[in-house]
Amino acid sequence: MLQRIQTVFLILAAGFVMPLLYFPLGEVKMAEAEEAAPFYVYGLMDGLSGNVKLFTVPLFVLLSLSILLSFVTVLLYKNRTRQMLIGRIILVALLIFQVAIFYYAYAIISHNEAWVFEMSPVTVLPVVSVVFVILALRAIRKDEELVRSMDRIR
Repeated sequence: MLQRIQTVFLILAAGFVMPLLYFPLGEVKMAEAEEAAPFYVYGLMDGLSGNVKLFTVPLFVLLSLSILLSFVTVLLYKNRTRQMLIGRIILVALLIFQVAIFYYAYAIISHNEAWVFEMSPVTVLPVVSVVFVILALRAIRKDEELVRSMDRIR
């Protein structure tokens, strides 16, 4: 149902991480190359040729999973307990995604000492999305408590 606030929060959570599919998470500046190599969710690109140097499939899978589950959770408005379960899964996926970004950045830097990894401002978006998922979970829990209290009154 679109009139519930948790629907808005879940759509905003998905909307804040969708740009990560299109914008680079950062750039790797190499000492010998003139151009920087952009680091996307799906891999580290070669700055000159555009080929993928390093595939990062787990990042892409985690991000796609969190976006897809956010929209699926909106459609499960009649089953609030399942909504809360899937919301927690989204939360864990986004937190693992954020940790994996830093892991890949560290792995790239440790590969060659002359390389420098510069994060993009877009990497803050999963943190904002985590906040919206937490707000959605709180709203779902309040709805469930309201329904249970109404059942007790009858």
